[in-house]
Amino acid sequence: MKIKSPIILLTLIVLLIGVFIPNTTVYADGEDEYEVNVEVTENPDTECYEVSVDVYNKGKDFSGSVEISRDDGYSDEGKSNYIQDVSLPEKNTKTIEFKIPEEKTSYNSGSPFSLKVIIRNSRNSIVYSKVFNNVLTKENYRMNVAVLSDSADKLSFLDCEGRNIWISTGEYNIKLNNLKADNIVSEIANNKFLIINDYDTSVLSTDAVNTVVSWVDNGGVLIIGTGDSVKTLSGFSSDFTGIKQSLGEGEGYLYPQIASEEFKFKVQHLENDSLYGGDFYVSGYGQVGFARMFGNGSVNTLNFNLADLKNQKASSDDEATKNEEVINFVTNMYDSSRANSNYIMDQPDINLDNSSIVRMGNLMEKPANTRMGVMVPVILIYIAIIGPVLYLILKKINKREKCWIIIPGVALLFTFLLFLISITFTVRGLKLKTLTLQKAGSDNVISLVTGYSPKADIWNVGLDAQYYTGYNLARWSYSGASVTFKKTADGLGAAYKPGSVFDEAAFAVYGKTNRAGFFDVKDDLASASIVNNTGKDFKYIIAYQYGTAYLMEGCENGKEVNVRDHLRVIQASSDLSQVVYKEYDNGNYDKASDYAVLQTLYSIVCDSGSNMTNTTPIIIGVGKSENILSVKNGEEVSYTCVYMK
Repeated sequence: MKIKSPIILLTLIVLLIGVFIPNTTVYADGEDEYEVNVEVTENPDTECYEVSVDVYNKGKDFSGSVEISRDDGYSDEGKSNYIQDVSLPEKNTKTIEFKIPEEKTSYNSGSPFSLKVIIRNSRNSIVYSKVFNNVLTKENYRMNVAVLSDSADKLSFLDCEGRNIWISTGEYNIKLNNLKADNIVSEIANNKFLIINDYDTSVLSTDAVNTVVSWVDNGGVLIIGTGDSVKTLSGFSSDFTGIKQSLGEGEGYLYPQIASEEFKFKVQHLENDSLYGGDFYVSGYGQVGFARMFGNGSVNTLNFNLADLKNQKASSDDEATKNEEVINFVTNMYDSSRANSNYIMDQPDINLDNSSIVRMGNLMEKPANTRMGVMVPVILIYIAIIGPVLYLILKKINKREKCWIIIPGVALLFTFLLFLISITFTVRGLKLKTLTLQKAGSDNVISLVTGYSPKADIWNVGLDAQYYTGYNLARWSYSGASVTFKKTADGLGAAYKPGSVFDEAAFAVYGKTNRAGFFDVKDDLASASIVNNTGKDFKYIIAYQYGTAYLMEGCENGKEVNVRDHLRVIQASSDLSQVVYKEYDNGNYDKASDYAVLQTLYSIVCDSGSNMTNTTPIIIGVGKSENILSVKNGEEVSYTCVYMK
């Protein structure tokens, strides 16, 4: 056939090029069409970087998405993608807000982490891509200090003028957070120190006082300034502060390290209970009050008003010298008061071990029902019939010429029967397992999610509205893929593109929920009773101290369990894993699932940090919970826990 028209010929050539040349996307960085600026701030309440991406559209109206990802070029751990749909009118700027979990970037001083910003159009083609270097560098630790005072403005110097100061384990930047009587319960949990100065604590509610006491018991460091009045002690019992009484006011001195003249104050002559504590020493300045160890925290009572540190009119030293003296004292006061407690600065509460989480997930579900009891006889019958039996039957009835029809037909029939049996144990839909952790006294939750699909297609899950961000937990994943988190009007969604069938994903998501209460522990751990005041019911309670844990069963909210009635003693997570495999092999899959979760919690809560030296036990309550994910054609096994340490 002759091709008469050159237009037809040209059309065929174009079609051939489209078929045989691979489809590629070529783009520049897009700076000619978009102007992008990135600003990053830290939010101590959510423990996240809040990333603001300002996009100015120089061209026509645009509809697509903006994506950011952490880019350190190393492990997959923490390397997650965050995406939002966006519309950009011509010649307009839009700000897109993201949250990135802080702890999965860096706590090392000066460690740079790049942030990649990608803009895609409605066809998912990249139209802009640029790496912003060092925007996620964490230059130092942050130390949140709550201040409760009627003259909080006079205590602004407690932030050491924004300087990075050295305290124990590294450099810290102090952030002061002013508290009020009505927000102590909701705000104190996010602070490491509480300073009460020039404040009548007798006006505090019982709930507020109990919250402060529980916060100190769990590692909080309280500093109380007196001097002009002992009203700052009036709301607390002497059993808590360790102070018996005041013997009256007098004149005191602080002998300086930098200035040439001593600082003079009004001081309270306090009497402490020697059974509860001892002198409070500030390095280089000597004894300035009394310290009371309380649980994992401490109460440090100064015999002067902290505001008087900045009120040294009589000194002949210049203001700069006096100011340096104040900062030097405050720095050492923080360090000394911290050393009076068992609280380890910036020790992670939990150790997110990816292998433990994936192992937990694999043991939280029943094995696929293979129906081997049916399959074996069917296969044996198939083998017997397909050959000699069919031949003998056909020979008997003198129909051997039908072999070429009958034998293939029977083979097809049995093949179809095997197929029908096999689909009864084919894994269908997503298999998801979740474990939600919440620290006592906090409203923050972290949910650990692991799952897989029998297909290699991308899978999506939606999360409850309480979740706002997440991060990838996979380390050196075979597929090289990571979880993508997408924020929409309906909430947070997570998507994963597996490299092959049954390729597992493991990720964590951050959220907020109702604040959890505390466990009350009475007496020494081995013979203690534990009262559950967390507001949640639990199937199991773990009580851990000095490398040994006791496992109790059943504890509803408001109820009490006795450690002496424990199910078993646990010396290591391997003690629990033995139970897991035994119950699993015996077909007790629900109990194996429970113990798999208990083993994981033991690993990530009890085995994290320097827990061998804790004087106060770690208490963990755990039980099954409602599902947190929404997904089509999938199933979820969900647990929740509250831990106190």
